[in-house]
Amino acid sequence: MPSELGNGILAWMNGIDDSKMNLESKKQIPASADDFVRADGKIYGAHWQIFMPTLVVSVLYVSGWFLLLVLGRSDGALAKMFILVLAVGVPFLAIQAFLRFNTTRIQVCETHIRYHPGWPKRFLVELPFELVERVWVKRGLSGWLYGGGTLIMKLTTGDKVVVPDLGDPEGARGAVEAVLKQPQY
Repeated sequence: MPSELGNGILAWMNGIDDSKMNLESKKQIPASADDFVRADGKIYGAHWQIFMPTLVVSVLYVSGWFLLLVLGRSDGALAKMFILVLAVGVPFLAIQAFLRFNTTRIQVCETHIRYHPGWPKRFLVELPFELVERVWVKRGLSGWLYGGGTLIMKLTTGDKVVVPDLGDPEGARGAVEAVLKQPQY
């Protein structure tokens, strides 16, 4: 019963009707993290650097509030705004980072790439290798400092697929390139 409830919750979060959630349709509808586990290939997940903006905002606002406390102005409007941001804004940032951390992933399978770019996107995407033309990694400042990055795939249609905040983007790029170098692609 608990697994049925969990599948129902995952189906609801992904916008799928619960009545379609049986074993046969579950294989056809990529609705849960179980699809990653069942398939072949290594799973590359998100990097902890997703939490850096939350940490920076927290430190800056705590420092500002502490400075106002030391200066004796902890009862003013600015101090109340700092407390409001700490009480409301930081938890929202933390929840958003947590959801992205738990939903961002990519898996390189034998015939396709399965990826989820992270919350708030709802659906898992299976991308056939025939559509992938080129793959590269883009890193920001925190990516260079801490090792995370974004995997970008240019498609034969001219579009780009972006999977942000991966913990091992170079490993994912290497896995995709290894499959693309095989004679069938």
